[in-house]
Amino acid sequence: MSGERRAKQCMMSQWRPRQRWTDQVKEDLKLLDIREGEQLAKNRELWRSVVEAAMDL
Repeated sequence: MSGERRAKQCMMSQWRPRQRWTDQVKEDLKLLDIREGEQLAKNRELWRSVVEAAMDL
């Protein structure tokens, strides 16, 4: 194995997959101790207050 290839493999192993937007939203909801976020999102006024609280994290 060439030195260049080995260096590339080391760099690739340090990367982690990109986090999707939905994953980040679910993580924020977990920090706020909210369990049923999808159901909560159906009520726009309530969801807006949750989003504003999450923006302060």
